[in-house]
Amino acid sequence: MYNHRSTKQRRAILELFNRQEKHLAAEEVHQLVRFQLPKISLGTVYRNLEALSEQGDLQKTVFPDGKARFEGAKHEHHHHMVCLGCSNIVDISLCPVRPEMKDLLNAEEFEAVYHRFEVFGYCRDCREKKNRN
Repeated sequence: MYNHRSTKQRRAILELFNRQEKHLAAEEVHQLVRFQLPKISLGTVYRNLEALSEQGDLQKTVFPDGKARFEGAKHEHHHHMVCLGCSNIVDISLCPVRPEMKDLLNAEEFEAVYHRFEVFGYCRDCREKKNRN
């Protein structure tokens, strides 16, 4: 279990996500936070991203390339479209959980904490590149 103390590293990472609308991998966070904290290590970034996602300040999603990406937890409930070619991620505001699913959860007396829905495929640019080759 991670502790909830506020360090300059955690504050810098959270400030970064308050300015970013993108989904960022740990390496990207490391590169961007180094402008503010030049001596921060990649390991410190990894540990803090895990701690911040565990305590609910960031949302962590692992995509098919095996890489975890993070985004600020302040965003409205949403899902993702993920390009398998370029790994671009587009947020989907439409939620596919239908009333029947909610009825099933209620019937089973199951309290859902969260759910995810990701659509994987190829963006227009990657399809065009593929068709040119």
